[in-house]
Formats: sequence, C-alpha cells, structure tokens
Amino acid sequence: MDQDVAVVLGGTFPHRRLIENLKARGYRTLLIDYHERPYAADLADEHIRASTLDVEKVLQIARTREASLVISSCVDQANVIACSVSEQLGLPHPYSTETANVVTNKSLMKKFMLANGIPTSRFISVQVPVENVPENLCFPLIVKPSDSNSSKGVRRIDRLDELKSAVADALALSRSGVAIVEEFIEGVEIGIDCFVQAQRASVLMTKQRRKIPAEKDSAQQIYGCTWPAKVSDSVKQEIQRVASSIATSLGITSCPLMIQAIVHDDKISVIEFAARFGGGESCTIIEAMTGVDIIEISVNSFLGEVPPTVLVDQCQETYAETFLYASQGAFGKIVYNPEIVHQNSNVVCVNTYKTAGMAIGSELSSNNRVGAIIVRSGKPEEIETITRDALENIDVIDIHGQSIFRREIY
Repeated sequence: MDQDVAVVLGGTFPHRRLIENLKARGYRTLLIDYHERPYAADLADEHIRASTLDVEKVLQIARTREASLVISSCVDQANVIACSVSEQLGLPHPYSTETANVVTNKSLMKKFMLANGIPTSRFISVQVPVENVPENLCFPLIVKPSDSNSSKGVRRIDRLDELKSAVADALALSRSGVAIVEEFIEGVEIGIDCFVQAQRASVLMTKQRRKIPAEKDSAQQIYGCTWPAKVSDSVKQEIQRVASSIATSLGITSCPLMIQAIVHDDKISVIEFAARFGGGESCTIIEAMTGVDIIEISVNSFLGEVPPTVLVDQCQETYAETFLYASQGAFGKIVYNPEIVHQNSNVVCVNTYKTAGMAIGSELSSNNRVGAIIVRSGKPEEIETITRDALENIDVIDIHGQSIFRREIY
C-alpha cells in the first residue's frame, strides 16, 4: 500500500481524535490495544489485540507493517514504549526513551525534581513493604506505585497500621517493583496544561481537580475538574516558572506538558508531571477555552515538525467535567433522557469512554470511569447546580440492565 502506517498505542477516548488527526494527514492507522473492543477501534483502519506495554510485540508489529510512526499521546506508560520502539526503528519521536522514563516513572520523577529544584514533597522509594514511618516522614502519607497505568494503588495513609498493606499493594501494581511513600501536603489540587516550544513552557489553562472525599473512599481519586482554577497572580507566576524549569531541565523541545500540583499559602508543590496531554475531556475543553488544538501539537511533536506560533484565546466561561464512575461488573451503557439532560443549554455533552461488555474492576481508579459530562457557564457559581441536576437524570447500567453507577461519591 502507498499509505504511511501510523501505529497508535491505546484505544482510549482521546485517541479517537488522535486517529482522526492522523487519518486527515493521510496515514493508515493501526491501533494496538489488548481489549476486544476498545473505544477508538471503530475509527482505526485496523485493530490488533496486544498489550501496549509489550515492547517486543509492538516492535515486531511496527517492523512487520513498516510503520512510519509509533505514537501514544495520552496513555502514560505507552509513551515509553512508543519512544523505545521509535528509537530502535529510527522513527521520529519527541524525546528519548530515557526522558520518557523520567516522565512516567514516579521514583525517577521525584529524584529529577529534587535534583533540579522543582518544589515537591519529601519522599522515599521502597522495594519491600515497610512497617515504620521511614526517614522521619510525617503523617499523613501518600503511597503509590512508581509505574503503573491508571491511578490504581494510590492511597492516603493516616495511621501506622495502614502503611504495610498499602505499600504491599503498591509494590504489586508497580511494573518495576518500586513504590513511593511521600508526605501528603494539604491544599487545593490543580492541574496545569502547557505546551513546550523551544524548551520554554507556555501555560494554556489551569484546572481545579475535585477530589472524592476521603471518608467516601481512601483512594486518591478525583470525580472531575473545573476550568480555570482560582489562583492568585503570584501563584500564576510561580506556575509559569516551574513549568519552564521542568521543560528546560528535561531538555524537551516541543510537546504538550501537564503538571499536577498542590497550592497552599500561595506556594505550589508538584505532585507529578507528564510530557503529554491529559485523558478524559482535557483536549476538548482546552480547545473550547483557548482555541489551541493540543492533539495537533502532540502529533507535531512526534513528527519533529515545528508548529506555528500558538495564539491563545482565553474564554470567559467556566467549564467543568464530571466523571461517571461504575462499580464492578460488565459495562453496558450510559442511559439518560437527552431532552431532560440537555434542556439546560449549559450541558455541553455526555460522553462514553467504554464499549459494551468491558470489565469494570472493584477498586476505584481511573479505569472505573465509564464516561463524563461537560457543563459550562458564564457564572461559576452555577456550575455545581447544573452538574447535579444532570447527574440526577443519568444512570450507568451493566449488560444485564442493572445500575452500577457509583452515585454516592458525588
């Protein structure tokens, strides 16, 4: 065939738009995802069931199909595979495998932050379960796997008797057998979406990450985000300084950059960062609020193309996404009456992330997000009411028609 082949790692909801972008550029798209019916599969020219984390398998497929591009724009661990395979085959990629490891492995990331003066919490890396609070760290603590897809195994620990089992769980989920134990910092959790040009980061948007209360679930999960976050001018300046410091220290030339941080007393502490765009509705809301197509920037970064100067328009409306979580079972569909849910023009959309029959696990994590609703308003104080009214008229059912919507977490 005359078409160049682009191998896409991961059939997630945002990768639908990635596949559309690649097809518009003339690529034949080959999706690799181990699910039988991943959400983006119907848009791809071909779907191969295989793990996006199996570097040898991805390498074999890319070589056999004479791929011109191997890409993953928003699947964390798959970015490492994309860069590794691209390096071995001499294909374009935005940064080295070494850099890809730093931006996906939380242990390497924390060491990088300390070495480069990026503000972050105190931590240690462990490879065996621990029974005592290490290195004079203070409760509360956060325990997390060093490298795993989604947000499984991330726990807040308030008592010593919880520590050993939490570390053991995190170690079991880590691909490298390493867990992070770090101090929890009180404050408002924010997300920062940037793009990097010539090793300088430009901040597109900030968002407040709305966390599920600890009394409802000990997992450190969010149920949604609100754009933009309410931060002071001094915090905005610090955000810009930290974002540019990360980009410069990594030596990345051009790519999206997302940062999670805690704001407390007009200071920020970085939780983690990634040289990619976020999942869920991030790319859609960023474009709606700023006019910037972050997917286009991501593809350009893989191809080594220098994008034109990005002009950012700032929308005056407030946007909010709310994830729809499901309990354990086989996902069926999201059900609602469009006339009721969309009678308020501020409800932008209700999106589905999974296909019928996909398994939902028991642990609350990003894998349990089966969809999301997006609302907007020129009056920020109306956002919560609009969202709750919509949620009351939405349900998530399994393949047997039974409700599995985790309504209690909102």
